[in-house]
Amino acid sequence: MTVSLVTGAGGFVGGHLCRTLAARGHDVRRVSRAAQQHSGAPVSVLETDEPALTRVLGGVDNVYFLAGVAHRPLSAADADMLHAVNVAAPLRWLQAAERAGVGRFIWLSSIKVLGDTSSRPLTPQDPLAPADAYARSKAAAEEALLGSTCSGVSLAVVRPPLVYGPGVGGNFAALLRWAAGPAPLPLGCATALRSLVAVGNLCDLLGRLSLDGSGVYHVADDDDVHVAALLSEVRRLLGRPPRLLAVPRPVMRAAAQIAGRRAVYQRLFEPLQVDTAATRQALAWQPPQSRAEALQETVAWLPTSR
Repeated sequence: MTVSLVTGAGGFVGGHLCRTLAARGHDVRRVSRAAQQHSGAPVSVLETDEPALTRVLGGVDNVYFLAGVAHRPLSAADADMLHAVNVAAPLRWLQAAERAGVGRFIWLSSIKVLGDTSSRPLTPQDPLAPADAYARSKAAAEEALLGSTCSGVSLAVVRPPLVYGPGVGGNFAALLRWAAGPAPLPLGCATALRSLVAVGNLCDLLGRLSLDGSGVYHVADDDDVHVAALLSEVRRLLGRPPRLLAVPRPVMRAAAQIAGRRAVYQRLFEPLQVDTAATRQALAWQPPQSRAEALQETVAWLPTSR
């Protein structure tokens, strides 16, 4: 039986991945930032004792390192934790994985290492251009992991865009709350294409990487979508009219700047597309779930989450 260890197992993606791997017959071992019982011994993603890490990783075939400080506003006091969890911890676990004879190490990065917007779909070969502290930490971790001397373990780095699905939080949850409300929304002109990835599609790719593959992989749904269309689809699934007001982009941009919400404007009105052609070709992989199916599952979950 394949033994897969998942850090960040208590998170949104981690929980879905554990269920995906278990359904495929993996023996799944779960680890989170807070120490949990694992094979009779407590271990945390912030563990620094090398013998303890090597012991925990004994007999493991695949490590999925999903643990991380999430993308959110960060204070100066968060800087040390950001580096400890997003940069130092994955490198330490990769080194321990090699010592323990683990075959594969799959690390979840973010498309934000290449920037917050794109003039064309972003490829794995594009230069790093992180725009905030979170993205810079992910970029630093990529450089550390890909530049390490751990040649004895196969390393795969996966860069998803915004991930959605049942149980989602963060920016997509906020978008769902807007759509679920009765008020008209001034987002009729939010028509810049953006890539998204359903959590089921992301976990399917992560599961595929337990078989083979190393390097950097981009992942996204089959088709890109703009915010106006996404909101209209969510409201249709909720049995409501779209009620989107076509407020011109310059007006929305000016309002966002006055309110100090430039980042929110970017996420709603500017493009961010991901090129997944190399991933699909290298792994002979296709997203198994359409966006329509995944969005319907997400909206069906929504009423129970409020």
